[in-house]
Amino acid sequence: MRIDISSAIKSMGTGSRIPENERHMPGNRLVSGKTIIDTVRLLDVLLVFVSSLLAKIIYIDLLEGNEMIESTYILVGLCGALLSLITLNTTNIYSPADILRRQPGLHRTIYLFKGLSYAFLLLIFLGYAFKTAETYSRGWYFIWFALSFLSTVGLRFGLFQLLHKLSRRGYFKSRTALYGLGKQNVSLSRAIQKGEMELTSLAGHYEDDQETIENHAKGLPLAGNLDDMIRDGMQGKFDRIIIGVPATRTEETEELLDTMKLLPVNIQICPENMPFVSMKPKVSYFNDQALFEVNQRPISDWQGIAKELLDRIVALTLLVPLSPFMAMIALAIRLDSPGPVFFRQERHGYNHQTIKVFKFRSMNVMEQGDDVVQTQKNDDRVTCVGRTLRSTSLDELPQLFNVLMGEMSLVGPRPHAIKHNHYYAKLLEKYPARHRVKPGITGLAQIRGLRGETDTLDKMRARAEADMEYIDNWSFWLDLEILIKTPFSLIRHKNAY
Repeated sequence: MRIDISSAIKSMGTGSRIPENERHMPGNRLVSGKTIIDTVRLLDVLLVFVSSLLAKIIYIDLLEGNEMIESTYILVGLCGALLSLITLNTTNIYSPADILRRQPGLHRTIYLFKGLSYAFLLLIFLGYAFKTAETYSRGWYFIWFALSFLSTVGLRFGLFQLLHKLSRRGYFKSRTALYGLGKQNVSLSRAIQKGEMELTSLAGHYEDDQETIENHAKGLPLAGNLDDMIRDGMQGKFDRIIIGVPATRTEETEELLDTMKLLPVNIQICPENMPFVSMKPKVSYFNDQALFEVNQRPISDWQGIAKELLDRIVALTLLVPLSPFMAMIALAIRLDSPGPVFFRQERHGYNHQTIKVFKFRSMNVMEQGDDVVQTQKNDDRVTCVGRTLRSTSLDELPQLFNVLMGEMSLVGPRPHAIKHNHYYAKLLEKYPARHRVKPGITGLAQIRGLRGETDTLDKMRARAEADMEYIDNWSFWLDLEILIKTPFSLIRHKNAY
């Protein structure tokens, strides 16, 4: 059952890049159902707060002509907004299916009215409890409620129109791959094909067992076997895998997981396979079918957005003051040896896609593809200026452009030459899992001194283990910590040639 991952990667070829017109399609977007829901929650709260200020201007300032202290109304407006956040969450109006409907519907509008009513009643109760209710006009209060209700309803009829149009074009849809022809998967496959799940599209149904295919695959869009699924996953063709092999083949589950976890996708298992999984998974529901979450896409939803913002902002901020210094390095390279200033080498990026990484040229050769030989101590290919650049990692500075282009991150596993990836994927079982996130200019392995030549397998294993530790324990603060420690680690560790 286990496939040769290195062969799968190599079979994709060095030209396996995401086409330009697909880079912003659902599988490569940071927008998910969770981020949409959280954004709507935030907009609801903001509208309630702004409505309190508008009601004050309309009723207190214009109609009554009174000048009241602004800060007291701001404070009550904030309290009302926070209470609405709590009460609206109890009314079940925040779900991807409802958010993306063309019309919110009367029953959802009633739920919205109830949620806001609870918040304003609680606010009245607190006003009486703290003896501040008489301070505020009842007219202002009712206008505030009316504006809050109308604006939140308007939000749904306006914003949801846009979201519905985008969802019909494929945005926000979860592209699901089904492995196995167990009865649950067959049922899910038919439901998706009938359009019963608005936010789901079927990327393909995969199966290896020929007898099972002959007995159960009739009418299903069979896309291939496990090898095909891994290759399709590396090409970003789906976001989620649901494993549902028949009960007679559940012994395959753990081996399947070991293979599939190399992909940066969510993985779920139908309940009939659960006894054979040695973990405590999270339970979720998909078309009323209970599924067990055994693997989640790393750095997704708001985490992914936070990391992207950090990458772009810091990269742009660094490029401005570093530009004169980089120009001086470029001049030194041109004066030191003939050849171009920059060197673009093909390497594997996120999900094994091929990217071209920028570097300052530090050698008198321009090695690509299978001809790359790892740099060694006293390597005569390294130029005089290049030796200084490599020892201080200044040759990596142009990769800030890769970060701005979205191909790399500031922090992540270092991208290795394609030839080296093929080689180590055969020797280290989980080595390809490094590509579940974007490669980085620096990383956890680098600040621990695991950089430079990997002349032994143990050195590469240590680097890969540090990379996996980073992926499994990622946080926004971990990225900041690594960025702060990177300059000091360059001074401390001198093992790059």
